[in-house]
Amino acid sequence: VDDWLRQHPSDVVVRMALASSLTERGQRRDAIREYERIVAAGNPSPIALNNLAWLYFEEKDERAVELAKRAWELAPELPAVADTYGWVLLQAGRTEAALPILQQAFDKAPSSPEIQFHYAVALARSGRSAEASELLGRLLTDYPSFSAADQARQLLAELRGG
Repeated sequence: VDDWLRQHPSDVVVRMALASSLTERGQRRDAIREYERIVAAGNPSPIALNNLAWLYFEEKDERAVELAKRAWELAPELPAVADTYGWVLLQAGRTEAALPILQQAFDKAPSSPEIQFHYAVALARSGRSAEASELLGRLLTDYPSFSAADQARQLLAELRGG
Protein backbone atom coordinates (compact mmCIF):
# COMPACT_ATOMS: atom_id res chain seq x y z
CA VAL A 1 0.00 0.00 0.00
CA ASP A 2 2.76 2.45 0.91
CA ASP A 3 4.51 1.84 -2.41
CA TRP A 4 1.25 2.37 -4.28
CA LEU A 5 0.54 5.63 -2.45
CA ARG A 6 4.06 6.91 -3.10
CA GLN A 7 3.45 6.35 -6.81
CA HIS A 8 -0.21 7.48 -6.70
CA PRO A 9 -0.43 10.02 -3.85
CA SER A 10 -3.84 11.30 -4.95
CA ASP A 11 -5.55 7.87 -4.80
CA VAL A 12 -8.17 8.79 -2.22
CA VAL A 13 -9.87 5.39 -2.27
CA VAL A 14 -6.70 3.56 -1.26
CA ARG A 15 -5.79 6.26 1.26
CA MET A 16 -9.29 6.02 2.83
CA ALA A 17 -8.94 2.23 3.07
CA LEU A 18 -5.53 2.62 4.69
CA ALA A 19 -6.83 5.21 7.17
CA SER A 20 -9.76 2.98 8.07
CA SER A 21 -7.47 -0.01 8.55
CA LEU A 22 -5.11 2.02 10.72
CA THR A 23 -8.05 3.16 12.85
CA GLU A 24 -9.29 -0.41 13.30
CA ARG A 25 -5.81 -1.50 14.39
CA GLY A 26 -5.67 1.28 16.98
CA GLN A 27 -3.00 3.26 15.14
CA ARG A 28 -4.80 6.57 15.63
CA ARG A 29 -1.91 8.92 14.96
CA ASP A 30 -1.14 7.23 11.63
CA ALA A 31 -4.84 7.22 10.74
CA ILE A 32 -5.07 10.93 11.55
CA ARG A 33 -2.11 11.61 9.29
CA GLU A 34 -3.79 9.77 6.39
CA TYR A 35 -7.15 11.51 6.89
CA GLU A 36 -5.37 14.87 7.11
CA ARG A 37 -3.75 14.14 3.75
CA ILE A 38 -7.16 13.37 2.26
CA VAL A 39 -8.65 16.57 3.65
CA ALA A 40 -5.65 18.67 2.58
CA ALA A 41 -5.92 17.35 -0.99
CA GLY A 42 -9.20 19.23 -1.32
CA ASN A 43 -12.85 18.28 -1.75
CA PRO A 44 -12.85 15.58 0.95
CA SER A 45 -15.86 13.32 1.38
CA PRO A 46 -18.08 13.86 4.41
CA ILE A 47 -16.99 10.41 5.60
CA ALA A 48 -13.32 11.43 5.59
CA LEU A 49 -14.18 14.63 7.47
CA ASN A 50 -16.37 12.70 9.91
CA ASN A 51 -13.74 10.05 10.59
CA LEU A 52 -11.03 12.63 11.12
CA ALA A 53 -13.34 14.62 13.40
CA TRP A 54 -13.96 11.50 15.50
CA LEU A 55 -10.25 10.77 15.78
CA TYR A 56 -9.60 14.39 16.76
CA PHE A 57 -12.36 14.08 19.37
CA GLU A 58 -10.76 10.93 20.80
CA GLU A 59 -7.43 12.77 20.96
CA LYS A 60 -9.11 15.79 22.63
CA ASP A 61 -8.17 17.99 19.69
CA GLU A 62 -10.28 21.15 19.55
CA ARG A 63 -10.55 20.90 15.76
CA ALA A 64 -13.08 18.07 16.19
CA VAL A 65 -16.12 20.35 16.47
CA GLU A 66 -15.43 22.39 13.34
CA LEU A 67 -14.53 19.34 11.27
CA ALA A 68 -17.62 17.43 12.44
CA LYS A 69 -19.71 20.47 11.53
CA ARG A 70 -18.23 20.54 8.02
CA ALA A 71 -19.02 16.84 7.57
CA TRP A 72 -22.58 17.34 8.83
CA GLU A 73 -23.15 20.34 6.56
CA LEU A 74 -22.16 18.17 3.59
CA ALA A 75 -24.21 15.12 4.60
CA PRO A 76 -26.75 15.83 7.36
CA GLU A 77 -28.79 12.84 6.17
CA LEU A 78 -26.10 10.34 7.21
CA PRO A 79 -26.85 9.13 10.75
CA ALA A 80 -23.19 8.44 11.60
CA VAL A 81 -22.22 11.96 10.55
CA ALA A 82 -25.06 13.56 12.53
CA ASP A 83 -24.19 11.37 15.51
CA THR A 84 -20.53 12.40 15.46
CA TYR A 85 -21.37 16.09 15.21
CA GLY A 86 -24.04 15.90 17.89
CA TRP A 87 -21.86 13.90 20.28
CA VAL A 88 -18.88 16.20 19.82
CA LEU A 89 -21.11 19.21 20.50
CA LEU A 90 -22.60 17.52 23.56
CA GLN A 91 -19.17 16.70 24.98
CA ALA A 92 -18.16 20.33 24.35
CA GLY A 93 -21.02 21.41 26.63
CA ARG A 94 -23.32 22.59 23.85
CA THR A 95 -26.33 20.50 24.85
CA GLU A 96 -29.01 22.68 23.26
CA ALA A 97 -27.27 22.57 19.89
CA ALA A 98 -26.49 18.86 20.17
CA LEU A 99 -29.96 17.57 21.11
CA PRO A 100 -31.76 18.13 17.78
CA ILE A 101 -28.81 16.78 15.81
CA LEU A 102 -28.64 13.63 17.94
CA GLN A 103 -32.42 13.26 17.66
CA GLN A 104 -32.04 13.45 13.88
CA ALA A 105 -29.40 10.68 13.99
CA PHE A 106 -31.64 8.59 16.25
CA ASP A 107 -34.67 9.09 13.99
CA LYS A 108 -32.68 7.87 10.98
CA ALA A 109 -30.92 4.97 12.74
CA PRO A 110 -33.08 3.94 15.71
CA SER A 111 -31.49 0.50 15.93
CA SER A 112 -27.92 1.76 16.44
CA PRO A 113 -27.08 1.24 20.11
CA GLU A 114 -24.35 3.89 20.09
CA ILE A 115 -26.68 6.49 18.57
CA GLN A 116 -29.40 5.53 21.06
CA PHE A 117 -26.95 6.00 23.91
CA HIS A 118 -25.73 9.37 22.66
CA TYR A 119 -29.31 10.58 22.26
CA ALA A 120 -30.22 9.33 25.75
CA VAL A 121 -27.28 11.22 27.26
CA ALA A 122 -28.41 14.39 25.45
CA LEU A 123 -31.96 13.89 26.75
CA ALA A 124 -30.66 13.48 30.29
CA ARG A 125 -28.47 16.58 30.06
CA SER A 126 -31.46 18.50 28.68
CA GLY A 127 -33.48 17.70 31.78
CA ARG A 128 -35.65 15.13 30.00
CA SER A 129 -34.82 12.40 32.51
CA ALA A 130 -37.95 10.29 32.05
CA GLU A 131 -37.39 10.02 28.28
CA ALA A 132 -33.71 9.28 28.78
CA SER A 133 -34.49 6.61 31.37
CA GLU A 134 -37.05 4.94 29.12
CA LEU A 135 -34.65 4.93 26.15
CA LEU A 136 -31.77 3.59 28.24
CA GLY A 137 -33.97 0.83 29.65
CA ARG A 138 -34.96 -0.32 26.15
CA LEU A 139 -31.38 0.03 24.92
CA LEU A 140 -29.97 -2.16 27.67
CA THR A 141 -32.70 -4.75 27.16
CA ASP A 142 -32.07 -4.92 23.41
CA TYR A 143 -28.25 -4.53 23.50
CA PRO A 144 -27.03 -5.58 26.96
CA SER A 145 -23.36 -5.70 25.96
CA PHE A 146 -22.92 -2.88 23.43
CA SER A 147 -19.72 -0.83 23.62
CA ALA A 148 -21.00 1.73 26.16
CA ALA A 149 -23.32 -0.59 28.11
CA ASP A 150 -21.55 0.06 31.43
CA GLN A 151 -21.88 3.82 30.97
CA ALA A 152 -25.53 3.39 30.00
CA ARG A 153 -26.21 1.33 33.14
CA GLN A 154 -24.49 3.94 35.30
CA LEU A 155 -26.51 6.78 33.77
CA LEU A 156 -29.75 4.81 34.10
CA ALA A 157 -29.00 4.18 37.78
CA GLU A 158 -28.32 7.89 38.33
CA LEU A 159 -31.55 8.85 36.58
CA ARG A 160 -33.50 6.39 38.71
CA GLY A 161 -31.92 7.81 41.84
CA GLY A 162 -29.61 4.86 42.44
